[in-house]
Amino acid sequence: MNEFLFENQEKITFKLLQIVLVIKSLKLNFYYFTMDRYLGIVSLKTDSIPTLTLTDLHNRYLKHNKILTTDLGLFKITGEIKDCKIFTSGTGIKFDIVNEGKSFKCLAWKNNINIEEIVENQDKIVSIIGNLKSDERYRNPYINLTDNIIFKSEDSSLKKLKDECYNLGYFTNKKQINWENLNKLAIISKDNTQGFSDFIKQLKAPIEYELFEISLEGEKTEIDLINAIKTINMDPTIDCIIIIRGGGSTADISNSFDSLKIFDEIKNSKKPIITAIGHENDRDDKLLITNISDMNYSTPSSAVLAINKEIFKKIKLKINSYFFKLQEIFQSKIEQKKENEYLNFISYLEKYFIESLCKNMPNIDINKICYPIVDIDNNKEFLILNKNNLYYLIPIPKTEPISISNTSVEIQKQILNAVNYRDIKLIKSCLKKFKLTDNEQINNYIKSIEKTEKDIVKYDKILEKNCKLKINKSFHFKFKNDEELNILRESDLLLLIENLQYYILKIEEVEEYDDSTDYLKIFSELKDILLFSRIIV
Repeated sequence: MNEFLFENQEKITFKLLQIVLVIKSLKLNFYYFTMDRYLGIVSLKTDSIPTLTLTDLHNRYLKHNKILTTDLGLFKITGEIKDCKIFTSGTGIKFDIVNEGKSFKCLAWKNNINIEEIVENQDKIVSIIGNLKSDERYRNPYINLTDNIIFKSEDSSLKKLKDECYNLGYFTNKKQINWENLNKLAIISKDNTQGFSDFIKQLKAPIEYELFEISLEGEKTEIDLINAIKTINMDPTIDCIIIIRGGGSTADISNSFDSLKIFDEIKNSKKPIITAIGHENDRDDKLLITNISDMNYSTPSSAVLAINKEIFKKIKLKINSYFFKLQEIFQSKIEQKKENEYLNFISYLEKYFIESLCKNMPNIDINKICYPIVDIDNNKEFLILNKNNLYYLIPIPKTEPISISNTSVEIQKQILNAVNYRDIKLIKSCLKKFKLTDNEQINNYIKSIEKTEKDIVKYDKILEKNCKLKINKSFHFKFKNDEELNILRESDLLLLIENLQYYILKIEEVEEYDDSTDYLKIFSELKDILLFSRIIV
């Protein structure tokens, strides 16, 4: 052995010098180490290293100048590893050590620490050794690890809390959110914070909301949140609650929101509770409240987009229902209008024809003549007539026939048949054929019928999904209830249907690529043009 040491003395001396330099650079105290006198192996004497708590560190160092961090040598601390993030370069890792409701930022470097072991022990209780350092990149001092994890436990406060929640059934029996009747939302958050500001900026759905401010981090969060939920549950106008908090340290968020008292209040709430807390990955075992709430969204932004979509879906259903109601009213009114126009036209023609047939009979009151002319066989001697729903058998008198032109009667029959067929083209053809187009009254009836039939054709085209519609932005109607729709003119109803169909088609286009910005534009126009507030009530 002596011979080996003598031959390798230079190498051993150099190696020991390297170790000493490393120790000095880390500001470590030598009495924490032992060294084999022959092999030059240095090991850490963990029993001699003082143990601190996170409360000690907070009270003694975070409240004072960062320069004080250099006065503290090596120390040992125990807590749960949270929020591990390996550097993009892969050279190190940062994480939080959490205990007693306190947390402290930690850094470790790959060249002397097993960072994979740190990741594997996330959410577990460990003991670590290090010293305090300050760096301009970090607001507060951090623990610089000088050795690998020296103690590991599968237990953690979060695991114990999770087991308790399982036993209480808190991960099941979620309250359903009635999106169809959601008119007012209670927001538990804090004004002028990133999460709340992002949510409000993107909230496009036409619903009311009320902010209930709480502390979003620290010991005060628990009591603030519980009191807010209690207060909201006493307000009958509020339909749903959402808890909003933007990103940050997962450990700090968990310390603030993962509390059995908070969970009790969430489960006892009569109103459904949505959570939108932290980052995309802050859920499940990392943040238990996201599993306790009735519905969870990974971020405030994803929550507001989902709420917009649900409310717009509700509005779309109401618009469609309203649209079908308008169709029924329009179809009924337009068909009745068309029929009345034809009946009035027939009545006028009959009177006009009687006058023309009886113009040589000055002593006859034409208003008392029944029309049209009835054709009967020679062997018939009686007629059955209906008058006020009473039927009479009338003998055919054997009097002298009156002088009426057969040609005139035939013309009248052709015109009346065309009218009875409700064929406007055939009617116009007959009128032209028999030179009756100069009659102003007849022309007015024709124009009125043609306009009604054009409205019917336009209505049919509106219902075709490939039609090109133009929005009428000067369109305004003020009516308080559905009954008032019945007094609208058919042309106004048609305009209302056309505008609604325009937006229904636009909504369908937007749904294909799910663009909430275009949704906002569509519903904003609907509100202005179609008394949108009335439709969604």
